[in-house]
Amino acid sequence: MASSKQVVFGRLKHDNFLEKEEIEGESSRNLLGLYAQTDFGYKDFVFVTLSARKDWTSILKPEHRSILYPSATVSFIPTKAIGALADNDMINFWKVRLGYGTSAHFPEGYYTEDGVFENVKSFRTVDGTYIITNSILNQKGNPDLKPELLKEFEAGFESKLLKNRLKLDFSVFNRKTKDLLVKQSLAPESGFTYRRTNIGEIRSNGIELDMGYDIFKKKDGISWNVGVNFTKNKTIVTDLGDTDKIHVAGFSDLGNFAIEGEVLGVM
Repeated sequence: MASSKQVVFGRLKHDNFLEKEEIEGESSRNLLGLYAQTDFGYKDFVFVTLSARKDWTSILKPEHRSILYPSATVSFIPTKAIGALADNDMINFWKVRLGYGTSAHFPEGYYTEDGVFENVKSFRTVDGTYIITNSILNQKGNPDLKPELLKEFEAGFESKLLKNRLKLDFSVFNRKTKDLLVKQSLAPESGFTYRRTNIGEIRSNGIELDMGYDIFKKKDGISWNVGVNFTKNKTIVTDLGDTDKIHVAGFSDLGNFAIEGEVLGVM
């Protein structure tokens, strides 16, 4: 919404202006996906899940329009597999898990071609006629744009201890994102100010810990549980292709950059 002819000075609300003009924008895309999953179990203490997905999108060039991403997880429950742990008051439940997963993300909007902005009310003449203007968008099209692909390996365990009063959930993960989608700033003298592009590769690693304890727990009364969680994660740019840095936010002389060997978004 754009408004003009302010009534009360300093009150910046659209209902305080005599003339109001709508500003609209829309985008659309077609996304088709196929998904398959299979599960296996052995004696109720080993479980395996395999899955894969294939996606197609309408907003990228044909050579980058589809992507396949599989996943696999396996979990093992020692408290059910080992007899000595089955009736243990100290360790009531224990599950160890390993997982490898992939996922894809497609860009929104129309980023592969240069576009034109049409303003049907650019300005008005003295006799009240609206003038229509067309101008080139400040976004540069990128025909080489690809979907980003995330690959992650995770290992961890879940456990319940001390007659199920203490609960622990711990994970360690390593994540790699290939062709990360970012908004890259361009020199204004090029006729454009930014474009969507892919960063070669970034890597993240970290740990997650979740712990809860039942201070007291009654079946027909009040229960009191306390919990704490801790997460640590670090993301490093590992590959930028044939460039040394990409400006992703802020100003060109002082802003946020993707620089190989540095944290993503470093100033």
